[in-house]
Amino acid sequence: MYNYPSNDENSKIVVSQSISSRVKRIKRNRFNDNTKFDIKNASPELSTSPLLIAINAVKPRVLEILNAKDVDMYVNDTYRSRFFADPDKRDRLICCYGLTKELGPVRVSNYTSIKHSKGSLRTSFGIHLYETKGKDPISYVSVSIPATHGGTEDILFVEKGKSFRLHRQWARQIAYSSKIDKPVLPGNMLEEIEKNTVRFLQSAKQFKSYNTVARRGIVLSGSPGNGKTMVCRYIRKLCDKFNIEYNIVSASDIESSYSKGHLSSVMNQEGVTFFDDIDISIFSRKNGGNTKMACAMLAAMDGMDNECNSIRIFTTNEMLQDMDDAFKRPGRIDKLFEFENPDEKMRKKLLDTWPEEIISSMDVCQAAKQTDGLSFAELNGIKSIMVTEHIIENNEFDFGKAHKIMIDSIEDKKSGKSMGKGRAGFGGGG
Repeated sequence: MYNYPSNDENSKIVVSQSISSRVKRIKRNRFNDNTKFDIKNASPELSTSPLLIAINAVKPRVLEILNAKDVDMYVNDTYRSRFFADPDKRDRLICCYGLTKELGPVRVSNYTSIKHSKGSLRTSFGIHLYETKGKDPISYVSVSIPATHGGTEDILFVEKGKSFRLHRQWARQIAYSSKIDKPVLPGNMLEEIEKNTVRFLQSAKQFKSYNTVARRGIVLSGSPGNGKTMVCRYIRKLCDKFNIEYNIVSASDIESSYSKGHLSSVMNQEGVTFFDDIDISIFSRKNGGNTKMACAMLAAMDGMDNECNSIRIFTTNEMLQDMDDAFKRPGRIDKLFEFENPDEKMRKKLLDTWPEEIISSMDVCQAAKQTDGLSFAELNGIKSIMVTEHIIENNEFDFGKAHKIMIDSIEDKKSGKSMGKGRAGFGGGG
Protein backbone atom coordinates (compact mmCIF):
# COMPACT_ATOMS: atom_id res chain seq x y z
CA MET A 1 0.00 0.00 0.00
CA TYR A 2 1.38 3.43 -0.94
CA ASN A 3 0.57 6.89 0.47
CA TYR A 4 0.32 9.93 -1.79
CA PRO A 5 -0.36 13.56 -0.81
CA SER A 6 -3.96 14.63 -1.26
CA ASN A 7 -6.59 16.89 0.28
CA ASP A 8 -7.20 14.13 2.78
CA GLU A 9 -3.88 13.29 4.42
CA ASN A 10 -5.22 9.92 5.55
CA SER A 11 -6.16 8.86 2.03
CA LYS A 12 -4.32 5.73 0.98
CA ILE A 13 -3.88 5.21 -2.72
CA VAL A 14 -4.13 1.68 -4.00
CA VAL A 15 -4.22 1.49 -7.79
CA SER A 16 -5.71 -1.63 -9.35
CA GLN A 17 -6.86 -2.84 -12.74
CA SER A 18 -10.49 -2.80 -11.64
CA ILE A 19 -10.25 0.88 -10.69
CA SER A 20 -8.59 1.65 -14.00
CA SER A 21 -11.47 -0.07 -15.81
CA ARG A 22 -14.07 1.93 -13.87
CA VAL A 23 -12.35 5.22 -14.53
CA LYS A 24 -12.40 4.58 -18.29
CA ARG A 25 -16.14 5.28 -18.27
CA ILE A 26 -15.57 9.04 -17.85
CA LYS A 27 -13.64 9.61 -21.07
CA ARG A 28 -14.29 12.72 -23.17
CA ASN A 29 -12.12 11.83 -26.12
CA ARG A 30 -10.67 8.58 -27.34
CA PHE A 31 -7.46 7.40 -28.98
CA ASN A 32 -8.15 3.67 -29.39
CA ASP A 33 -8.27 2.29 -25.81
CA ASN A 34 -6.74 5.34 -24.11
CA THR A 35 -8.56 7.20 -21.35
CA LYS A 36 -8.70 11.00 -21.37
CA PHE A 37 -9.71 12.44 -18.01
CA ASP A 38 -11.81 15.42 -17.00
CA ILE A 39 -11.61 15.28 -13.20
CA LYS A 40 -13.92 18.26 -12.66
CA ASN A 41 -16.82 16.47 -14.38
CA ALA A 42 -16.24 13.09 -12.73
CA SER A 43 -19.12 11.52 -10.82
CA PRO A 44 -18.97 11.69 -6.97
CA GLU A 45 -18.15 7.98 -6.85
CA LEU A 46 -15.21 8.25 -9.24
CA SER A 47 -13.93 11.56 -7.86
CA THR A 48 -13.08 9.71 -4.63
CA SER A 49 -11.44 6.75 -6.37
CA PRO A 50 -7.76 6.13 -5.48
CA LEU A 51 -6.52 6.56 -9.05
CA LEU A 52 -8.19 9.94 -9.53
CA ILE A 53 -6.99 11.12 -6.12
CA ALA A 54 -3.45 10.14 -7.14
CA ILE A 55 -3.81 12.01 -10.44
CA ASN A 56 -5.17 15.10 -8.70
CA ALA A 57 -2.36 14.97 -6.14
CA VAL A 58 0.48 14.80 -8.68
CA LYS A 59 -1.03 17.19 -11.23
CA PRO A 60 0.35 20.45 -9.67
CA ARG A 61 3.88 19.01 -9.74
CA VAL A 62 3.43 17.99 -13.38
CA LEU A 63 2.19 21.49 -14.31
CA GLU A 64 5.32 22.93 -12.70
CA ILE A 65 7.64 20.51 -14.54
CA LEU A 66 5.97 21.17 -17.92
CA ASN A 67 5.60 24.89 -17.17
CA ALA A 68 2.00 24.59 -18.34
CA LYS A 69 -1.31 26.05 -17.18
CA ASP A 70 -3.31 22.91 -17.87
CA VAL A 71 -2.78 19.39 -19.18
CA ASP A 72 -4.58 16.49 -20.83
CA MET A 73 -4.23 13.14 -19.07
CA TYR A 74 -4.33 9.54 -20.27
CA VAL A 75 -4.06 6.21 -18.44
CA ASN A 76 -1.99 3.36 -19.97
CA ASP A 77 -1.69 5.18 -23.28
CA THR A 78 -1.90 2.70 -26.16
CA TYR A 79 0.18 4.63 -28.70
CA ARG A 80 2.97 5.35 -26.24
CA SER A 81 3.16 1.68 -25.19
CA ARG A 82 3.54 0.54 -28.80
CA PHE A 83 5.91 3.36 -29.65
CA PHE A 84 8.22 2.58 -26.71
CA ALA A 85 8.22 -1.16 -27.46
CA ASP A 86 10.84 -0.46 -30.14
CA PRO A 87 14.08 0.95 -28.64
CA ASP A 88 14.89 2.73 -31.91
CA LYS A 89 11.69 4.77 -31.76
CA ARG A 90 11.70 5.86 -28.11
CA ASP A 91 11.63 9.53 -27.25
CA ARG A 92 14.47 11.07 -25.28
CA LEU A 93 14.21 10.83 -21.47
CA ILE A 94 15.09 14.29 -20.11
CA CYS A 95 14.81 13.76 -16.35
CA CYS A 96 13.26 11.64 -13.57
CA TYR A 97 11.49 13.18 -10.56
CA GLY A 98 9.86 11.84 -7.42
CA LEU A 99 6.11 11.86 -6.96
CA THR A 100 6.70 14.66 -4.44
CA LYS A 101 9.53 17.22 -4.18
CA GLU A 102 10.77 15.52 -1.01
CA LEU A 103 10.77 12.04 -2.56
CA GLY A 104 13.07 11.09 -5.41
CA PRO A 105 12.32 8.38 -8.00
CA VAL A 106 11.87 4.98 -6.35
CA ARG A 107 14.33 2.66 -8.06
CA VAL A 108 13.50 -1.00 -8.48
CA SER A 109 16.43 -3.42 -8.30
CA ASN A 110 14.58 -6.31 -9.95
CA TYR A 111 12.95 -4.19 -12.63
CA THR A 112 11.77 -7.17 -14.67
CA SER A 113 9.09 -7.78 -12.03
CA ILE A 114 7.59 -4.33 -12.55
CA LYS A 115 5.66 -4.87 -15.73
CA HIS A 116 3.24 -2.38 -17.22
CA SER A 117 -0.14 -3.78 -18.25
CA LYS A 118 0.74 -3.22 -21.94
CA GLY A 119 4.08 -4.97 -21.64
CA SER A 120 6.71 -2.24 -21.18
CA LEU A 121 9.08 -2.48 -18.22
CA ARG A 122 9.79 0.20 -15.62
CA THR A 123 13.01 0.67 -13.64
CA SER A 124 11.49 3.20 -11.25
CA PHE A 125 8.28 4.71 -9.94
CA GLY A 126 7.91 8.46 -10.27
CA ILE A 127 7.63 11.25 -12.84
CA HIS A 128 9.48 10.84 -16.15
CA LEU A 129 9.92 13.87 -18.43
CA TYR A 130 10.32 13.09 -22.15
CA GLU A 131 10.80 15.09 -25.33
CA THR A 132 9.88 13.98 -28.83
CA LYS A 133 12.40 13.96 -31.66
CA GLY A 134 12.25 16.28 -34.66
CA LYS A 135 12.26 19.99 -35.48
CA ASP A 136 9.33 20.94 -33.23
CA PRO A 137 9.72 18.73 -30.11
CA ILE A 138 6.87 18.20 -27.66
CA SER A 139 7.56 17.75 -23.94
CA TYR A 140 5.34 15.39 -21.97
CA VAL A 141 5.36 13.58 -18.65
CA SER A 142 4.71 9.94 -17.81
CA VAL A 143 3.82 9.26 -14.17
CA SER A 144 4.40 5.67 -13.09
CA ILE A 145 2.38 4.59 -10.04
CA PRO A 146 2.67 1.12 -8.42
CA ALA A 147 -0.39 -1.11 -8.72
CA THR A 148 -1.46 -3.88 -6.39
CA HIS A 149 -1.63 -6.39 -9.23
CA GLY A 150 2.17 -6.31 -9.47
CA GLY A 151 2.56 -3.87 -12.33
CA THR A 152 2.17 -0.15 -12.82
CA GLU A 153 -0.42 2.35 -13.94
CA ASP A 154 1.18 4.82 -16.37
CA ILE A 155 -0.46 8.22 -16.61
CA LEU A 156 0.50 10.44 -19.55
CA PHE A 157 0.38 14.22 -19.10
CA VAL A 158 0.78 16.58 -22.05
CA GLU A 159 0.15 20.34 -22.20
CA LYS A 160 -3.41 21.12 -23.20
CA GLY A 161 -3.71 21.63 -26.93
CA LYS A 162 -0.72 19.43 -27.81
CA SER A 163 -2.10 15.92 -27.21
CA PHE A 164 -3.52 15.47 -30.70
CA ARG A 165 -0.23 16.47 -32.30
CA LEU A 166 1.70 14.13 -29.98
CA HIS A 167 -0.49 11.13 -30.70
CA ARG A 168 -0.52 11.88 -34.41
CA GLN A 169 3.28 11.95 -34.41
CA TRP A 170 3.49 8.59 -32.62
CA ALA A 171 0.87 7.04 -34.87
CA ARG A 172 2.66 8.13 -38.03
CA GLN A 173 6.00 6.81 -36.86
CA ILE A 174 4.47 3.48 -35.87
CA ALA A 175 2.64 3.18 -39.19
CA TYR A 176 5.47 4.18 -41.50
CA SER A 177 8.55 2.83 -39.74
CA SER A 178 7.44 -0.80 -39.52
CA LYS A 179 8.40 -2.96 -42.45
CA ILE A 180 5.65 -5.47 -43.16
CA ASP A 181 6.80 -8.68 -44.84
CA LYS A 182 3.97 -10.97 -45.88
CA PRO A 183 4.34 -14.54 -44.61
CA VAL A 184 4.44 -17.31 -47.19
CA LEU A 185 1.16 -19.25 -47.20
CA PRO A 186 -0.61 -21.43 -49.77
CA GLY A 187 -3.28 -20.07 -52.11
CA ASN A 188 -5.39 -17.21 -50.76
CA MET A 189 -5.00 -18.31 -47.13
CA LEU A 190 -3.33 -15.08 -46.02
CA GLU A 191 -5.99 -12.98 -47.75
CA GLU A 192 -8.72 -14.96 -45.94
CA ILE A 193 -7.01 -14.44 -42.59
CA GLU A 194 -6.68 -10.70 -43.24
CA LYS A 195 -10.33 -10.51 -44.31
CA ASN A 196 -11.45 -12.20 -41.09
CA THR A 197 -9.29 -10.09 -38.78
CA VAL A 198 -8.00 -6.60 -39.59
CA ARG A 199 -10.32 -5.88 -42.50
CA PHE A 200 -13.24 -7.20 -40.47
CA LEU A 201 -12.51 -4.67 -37.70
CA GLN A 202 -12.12 -1.88 -40.24
CA SER A 203 -15.78 -2.42 -41.08
CA ALA A 204 -16.89 -1.79 -37.47
CA LYS A 205 -18.74 1.43 -38.36
CA GLN A 206 -20.77 -0.38 -40.99
CA PHE A 207 -21.68 -3.07 -38.45
CA LYS A 208 -22.73 -0.37 -36.00
CA SER A 209 -25.08 1.15 -38.56
CA TYR A 210 -26.99 -2.15 -38.43
CA ASN A 211 -26.98 -2.14 -34.61
CA THR A 212 -24.47 -4.97 -34.28
CA VAL A 213 -20.80 -5.32 -33.33
CA ALA A 214 -17.84 -6.57 -35.35
CA ARG A 215 -16.92 -9.82 -33.63
CA ARG A 216 -14.99 -12.76 -35.07
CA GLY A 217 -13.05 -15.78 -33.88
CA ILE A 218 -10.48 -17.81 -35.83
CA VAL A 219 -8.21 -20.73 -34.97
CA LEU A 220 -4.75 -21.28 -36.45
CA SER A 221 -3.82 -24.93 -35.90
CA GLY A 222 -1.10 -27.31 -37.01
CA SER A 223 2.38 -28.61 -36.26
CA PRO A 224 5.01 -26.12 -35.04
CA GLY A 225 7.14 -24.13 -37.46
CA ASN A 226 4.70 -23.74 -40.35
CA GLY A 227 3.66 -20.11 -40.15
CA LYS A 228 1.25 -19.54 -37.27
CA THR A 229 3.60 -17.24 -35.38
CA MET A 230 4.63 -15.45 -38.59
CA VAL A 231 0.97 -14.78 -39.36
CA CYS A 232 0.34 -13.40 -35.86
CA ARG A 233 3.34 -11.09 -36.16
CA TYR A 234 2.08 -9.93 -39.54
CA ILE A 235 -1.39 -9.20 -38.13
CA ARG A 236 0.18 -7.30 -35.22
CA LYS A 237 2.08 -5.08 -37.67
CA LEU A 238 -1.12 -4.44 -39.60
CA CYS A 239 -2.74 -3.44 -36.31
CA ASP A 240 0.07 -0.94 -35.77
CA LYS A 241 -0.32 0.37 -39.29
CA PHE A 242 -4.08 0.89 -38.99
CA ASN A 243 -4.09 1.94 -35.30
CA ILE A 244 -5.98 -1.12 -34.09
CA GLU A 245 -5.63 -2.17 -30.47
CA TYR A 246 -4.23 -5.66 -29.79
CA ASN A 247 -3.50 -7.82 -26.77
CA ILE A 248 -1.65 -11.11 -26.22
CA VAL A 249 -3.06 -13.74 -23.86
CA SER A 250 -1.19 -16.91 -22.90
CA ALA A 251 -2.63 -20.27 -21.85
CA SER A 252 -1.65 -19.52 -18.25
CA ASP A 253 -3.50 -16.17 -18.46
CA ILE A 254 -6.67 -18.06 -19.45
CA GLU A 255 -6.27 -20.51 -16.56
CA SER A 256 -5.63 -17.70 -14.11
CA SER A 257 -8.59 -15.58 -15.23
CA TYR A 258 -10.83 -18.66 -15.17
CA SER A 259 -9.84 -19.50 -11.58
CA LYS A 260 -10.43 -15.89 -10.50
CA GLY A 261 -13.74 -15.55 -12.35
CA HIS A 262 -12.43 -12.89 -14.76
CA LEU A 263 -12.58 -14.91 -17.97
CA SER A 264 -15.07 -12.57 -19.62
CA SER A 265 -12.76 -9.55 -19.37
CA VAL A 266 -9.92 -11.53 -20.98
CA MET A 267 -12.09 -12.92 -23.76
CA ASN A 268 -13.76 -9.63 -24.65
CA GLN A 269 -11.15 -6.96 -25.34
CA GLU A 270 -11.40 -4.22 -27.92
CA GLY A 271 -9.46 -4.92 -31.13
CA VAL A 272 -7.47 -8.10 -31.81
CA THR A 273 -6.61 -10.55 -29.04
CA PHE A 274 -4.05 -13.28 -29.68
CA PHE A 275 -4.54 -16.42 -27.58
CA ASP A 276 -1.17 -18.11 -27.82
CA ASP A 277 -0.62 -21.89 -27.76
CA ILE A 278 -3.91 -22.93 -26.20
CA ASP A 279 -4.96 -26.39 -25.01
CA ILE A 280 -7.61 -27.71 -27.43
CA SER A 281 -9.52 -29.35 -24.57
CA ILE A 282 -11.04 -25.94 -23.78
CA PHE A 283 -13.07 -26.28 -26.99
CA SER A 284 -14.73 -29.55 -26.03
CA ARG A 285 -17.33 -30.56 -23.44
CA LYS A 286 -17.09 -34.19 -24.48
CA ASN A 287 -15.00 -36.99 -22.98
CA GLY A 288 -11.40 -35.89 -22.64
CA GLY A 289 -12.30 -32.21 -22.76
CA ASN A 290 -12.18 -29.67 -19.98
CA THR A 291 -15.94 -29.47 -19.45
CA LYS A 292 -16.03 -26.69 -16.85
CA MET A 293 -13.54 -24.56 -18.73
CA ALA A 294 -15.40 -25.10 -22.04
CA CYS A 295 -18.68 -23.99 -20.48
CA ALA A 296 -17.03 -20.92 -18.98
CA MET A 297 -15.45 -20.09 -22.35
CA LEU A 298 -18.81 -20.32 -24.11
CA ALA A 299 -20.42 -18.01 -21.55
CA ALA A 300 -17.52 -15.52 -21.71
CA MET A 301 -17.44 -15.35 -25.51
CA ASP A 302 -20.83 -13.71 -25.85
CA GLY A 303 -21.73 -12.40 -22.41
CA MET A 304 -24.49 -9.83 -21.94
CA ASP A 305 -22.00 -6.99 -21.39
CA ASN A 306 -19.93 -7.76 -24.47
CA GLU A 307 -20.42 -4.77 -26.75
CA CYS A 308 -16.87 -4.29 -28.02
CA ASN A 309 -15.59 -4.88 -31.53
CA SER A 310 -13.24 -7.80 -31.10
CA ILE A 311 -11.31 -10.40 -33.05
CA ARG A 312 -10.03 -13.49 -31.24
CA ILE A 313 -7.13 -15.41 -32.79
CA PHE A 314 -6.38 -18.77 -31.15
CA THR A 315 -3.18 -20.64 -32.01
CA THR A 316 -2.52 -24.28 -31.18
CA ASN A 317 -0.04 -26.96 -32.25
CA GLU A 318 -2.78 -29.57 -32.15
CA MET A 319 -5.36 -30.43 -34.79
CA LEU A 320 -8.92 -29.52 -33.85
CA GLN A 321 -10.87 -32.64 -34.68
CA ASP A 322 -13.32 -32.61 -31.79
CA MET A 323 -14.49 -29.02 -31.42
CA ASP A 324 -17.84 -28.67 -29.69
CA ASP A 325 -20.52 -27.48 -32.13
CA ALA A 326 -21.48 -24.74 -29.67
CA PHE A 327 -18.16 -23.02 -30.38
CA LYS A 328 -18.94 -22.84 -34.09
CA ARG A 329 -21.64 -20.21 -33.68
CA PRO A 330 -20.97 -16.86 -35.45
CA GLY A 331 -18.90 -14.57 -33.25
CA ARG A 332 -17.33 -17.44 -31.32
CA ILE A 333 -15.21 -19.50 -33.73
CA ASP A 334 -15.99 -18.60 -37.34
CA LYS A 335 -12.96 -19.92 -39.23
CA LEU A 336 -10.39 -22.68 -38.81
CA PHE A 337 -7.07 -22.47 -40.68
CA GLU A 338 -4.79 -25.52 -40.69
CA PHE A 339 -1.04 -25.08 -41.20
CA GLU A 340 0.73 -28.08 -42.71
CA ASN A 341 4.31 -28.73 -43.82
CA PRO A 342 4.96 -26.82 -47.07
CA ASP A 343 5.01 -28.61 -50.41
CA GLU A 344 7.78 -28.08 -52.96
CA LYS A 345 6.10 -25.03 -54.47
CA MET A 346 5.76 -23.36 -51.07
CA ARG A 347 9.31 -24.24 -50.08
CA LYS A 348 10.63 -22.59 -53.25
CA LYS A 349 8.46 -19.56 -52.55
CA LEU A 350 10.09 -19.19 -49.13
CA LEU A 351 13.61 -19.78 -50.48
CA ASP A 352 13.02 -17.01 -53.02
CA THR A 353 12.57 -14.54 -50.13
CA TRP A 354 16.09 -15.17 -48.81
CA PRO A 355 18.80 -12.50 -49.34
CA GLU A 356 20.15 -12.38 -52.88
CA GLU A 357 23.69 -13.10 -51.67
CA ILE A 358 22.55 -16.47 -50.29
CA ILE A 359 20.29 -17.32 -53.24
CA SER A 360 23.08 -16.73 -55.74
CA SER A 361 25.21 -19.33 -53.97
CA MET A 362 22.71 -22.19 -54.38
CA ASP A 363 20.31 -23.92 -56.75
CA VAL A 364 16.94 -22.84 -55.37
CA CYS A 365 14.89 -25.37 -57.38
CA GLN A 366 17.14 -28.24 -56.28
CA ALA A 367 17.04 -27.02 -52.67
CA ALA A 368 13.23 -26.97 -52.75
CA LYS A 369 13.19 -30.62 -53.88
CA GLN A 370 15.91 -31.62 -51.42
CA THR A 371 14.04 -30.27 -48.38
CA ASP A 372 10.91 -32.43 -48.65
CA GLY A 373 9.23 -32.87 -45.26
CA LEU A 374 10.86 -29.86 -43.61
CA SER A 375 8.81 -27.09 -41.99
CA PHE A 376 9.19 -23.37 -42.68
CA ALA A 377 11.04 -23.02 -39.37
CA GLU A 378 13.49 -25.78 -40.31
CA LEU A 379 14.11 -24.16 -43.70
CA ASN A 380 14.87 -20.86 -41.99
CA GLY A 381 17.05 -22.83 -39.59
CA ILE A 382 19.18 -23.89 -42.57
CA LYS A 383 19.53 -20.23 -43.52
CA SER A 384 20.61 -19.38 -39.96
CA ILE A 385 23.29 -22.09 -40.09
CA MET A 386 24.56 -20.74 -43.43
CA VAL A 387 24.73 -17.20 -42.09
CA THR A 388 26.42 -18.33 -38.87
CA GLU A 389 29.08 -20.28 -40.77
CA HIS A 390 29.63 -17.27 -43.04
CA ILE A 391 29.96 -14.66 -40.28
CA ILE A 392 31.62 -16.61 -37.47
CA GLU A 393 33.78 -19.05 -39.46
CA ASN A 394 34.24 -16.77 -42.49
CA ASN A 395 33.12 -19.62 -44.77
CA GLU A 396 31.33 -19.35 -48.10
CA PHE A 397 27.56 -19.92 -48.05
CA ASP A 398 27.10 -23.70 -48.26
CA PHE A 399 23.50 -24.91 -48.50
CA GLY A 400 24.52 -28.58 -48.70
CA LYS A 401 26.52 -28.47 -45.48
CA ALA A 402 23.82 -26.48 -43.64
CA HIS A 403 21.13 -28.89 -44.86
CA LYS A 404 23.12 -31.88 -43.54
CA ILE A 405 23.57 -30.21 -40.14
CA MET A 406 19.82 -29.58 -39.95
CA ILE A 407 18.89 -33.15 -40.95
CA ASP A 408 21.39 -34.59 -38.44
CA SER A 409 19.93 -32.33 -35.75
CA ILE A 410 16.38 -33.53 -36.53
CA GLU A 411 17.49 -37.17 -36.41
CA ASP A 412 19.25 -36.58 -33.09
CA LYS A 413 16.07 -35.15 -31.61
CA LYS A 414 14.03 -38.10 -32.82
CA SER A 415 16.49 -40.58 -31.33
CA GLY A 416 16.83 -38.60 -28.11
CA LYS A 417 20.50 -37.78 -28.61
CA SER A 418 21.96 -34.44 -27.63
CA MET A 419 23.11 -32.05 -30.35
CA GLY A 420 26.61 -33.00 -31.52
CA LYS A 421 29.60 -30.77 -31.90
CA GLY A 422 29.24 -28.27 -34.69
CA ARG A 423 25.49 -28.80 -35.12
CA ALA A 424 24.78 -25.14 -34.42
CA GLY A 425 26.98 -24.17 -37.33
CA PHE A 426 30.09 -23.18 -35.38
CA GLY A 427 32.63 -25.22 -37.34
CA GLY A 428 33.04 -29.01 -37.47
CA GLY A 429 30.13 -31.40 -37.82
CA GLY A 430 30.29 -31.19 -41.62
